[in-house]
Amino acid sequence: MTDETVTIRIDGFAHGGRGVGRVDGKAVFVTGALPGELVEAAITADRRRWAEGHLVRVLEPAEGRVEPPCRYVPNCGGCDLQHADPGLQLALLTRVVAEQLERLGGVTEPPVAPCRAVGPPLGYRRNVQLHANDHGQLGFHRAGTHDVVPIDRCLVAVDAVNGVLAELPGSGGADQVVIRADDHGVALVLHPGSGPLDVPTVAADIHVSQPDGTTVTLRGRDSLEQTVADIRYGYGAGDFFQVNADGA
Repeated sequence: MTDETVTIRIDGFAHGGRGVGRVDGKAVFVTGALPGELVEAAITADRRRWAEGHLVRVLEPAEGRVEPPCRYVPNCGGCDLQHADPGLQLALLTRVVAEQLERLGGVTEPPVAPCRAVGPPLGYRRNVQLHANDHGQLGFHRAGTHDVVPIDRCLVAVDAVNGVLAELPGSGGADQVVIRADDHGVALVLHPGSGPLDVPTVAADIHVSQPDGTTVTLRGRDSLEQTVADIRYGYGAGDFFQVNADGA
């Protein structure tokens, strides 16, 4: 069935934003498809009990399907559900939790409360992890690959992150660049690549950290701060902190 284009009625939904339908009794996971839709899909992998495909065309769209606001969809693998309106996104996430508790956990009719939004659907992410291609351009990995899709702006990131991203001339020799925003400014974490590591020069107030522990400060601070529920947390540029402050 690989490379074949098939017409599928989508009646299920799986973790990772994939719609699920059946062809000749075999489950087919279709990236970009929504429950209730009739779609054409190109089969990209065919296994004994299941197959995978990518969306070619929507023949009958689901209520709640929208045009993704980001121009990098579907090439960028950073977001799974921008083709669904915010209300449908919440409903689908609730459905995934309930169905996995039933199927994997053996829980009958699990008491899963409806997923609720904890902030705006865009402009909430305070931490982005970017990778460099062979030309030093920064972007996100294409879904399921290590190919880099260069970007100049991420719609789910806060303005402070995008402001630094717009001013970065490139990776500066780093294989990976992490941009983090807190209550006061922005920090960069550079993961060196095979070439010489040049610290980017940007106008923003930033703190640059390297994984080996050495740091370079450009009019910045040595740590980050985030206030959540009236409690101020301090953390290093390489430490974990929830990317969505409202979610935290």
